[in-house]
Amino acid sequence: MRALLLAFAVALLAAARAAAAGPDLFGYRSMRSADAGGPSFAPFADISTTGTRLFFVDPDDGVTPNADDGVALDVPLGTLNGGRGFPFYGTFHTTVAMSTNGFLDFAPSAASDVPNNQCPLPDPVVPNTIIAVLWDDLLLANAPDPARGGYQQAFATCPYPEGGAGACVIFQWHRADHLTGSTDAFSLQAALYEDGDILMKFTAGNLEEGINSTTGIESSIGLGVTDACDVASSVTADSAVLFLAPPFVGATVGEAEPNDATATATALPAGTCGAGGIAGAGDADVWSIAATGTLLYALVDTRFAARSTTSAKRVSTSA
Repeated sequence: MRALLLAFAVALLAAARAAAAGPDLFGYRSMRSADAGGPSFAPFADISTTGTRLFFVDPDDGVTPNADDGVALDVPLGTLNGGRGFPFYGTFHTTVAMSTNGFLDFAPSAASDVPNNQCPLPDPVVPNTIIAVLWDDLLLANAPDPARGGYQQAFATCPYPEGGAGACVIFQWHRADHLTGSTDAFSLQAALYEDGDILMKFTAGNLEEGINSTTGIESSIGLGVTDACDVASSVTADSAVLFLAPPFVGATVGEAEPNDATATATALPAGTCGAGGIAGAGDADVWSIAATGTLLYALVDTRFAARSTTSAKRVSTSA
């Protein structure tokens, strides 16, 4: 039997700061350009001439070319975190799907091209594990502009410092239109950072400015943060929104065996991740954390082992 992986992440509860929305129970929150200390729109790093142009297909079959309501599948994120990918609500993702309708989907399905935005987030209807930059009925293929489309580019050093000085991957919906007969043509971006932060930017030209769109994030565990939801002038020209992630990708602490009892628990400091292998039936890994003031996330990963029906996670207190 190959080892199971038991991983924990602990983060200090952050002090409240100026934010447009959140935090949710996981710790995500957002800040806008207009907030004190909020992200700047300028500069706008247009990747339509330097990035990879993406190919959108019908998500129902993953093959048929589709100019509207399409999805670009398996867009890579492996340049982040040494190949682990992008951390989102406690899980690292090495790929993501990009919808023409203004959102990224980490669990692509036939709903990855849904034009009708859900609002507010979280919403139980799929798609659920998403980054909604400007979720609306958008079109990326209007003639006569052949440059319209979706683009992706990885940066070893992100051109936007708001989410950290390290690497990022930028997605761009270039010169999008609303599929309502409007003549607007505007661009929007999402920059995904190694630490889990997400920066969104919106250029001028969006005539609706949030009237029928959703800007926010959502997880499959029923958590999310809504920054804008069907409100006029909520997504203004030349603006930015930064979604701040809890410190999930801190230093990793390996288990110190034996740690199968409270008396020999492996200490896990705040702001770190702990990882240990479950060697077989009956094996237990016990970790100790501060009694108060922390958020705890735990995962039993069975992807590389026979499926388990008896794995359990428990939280207990000790004097």
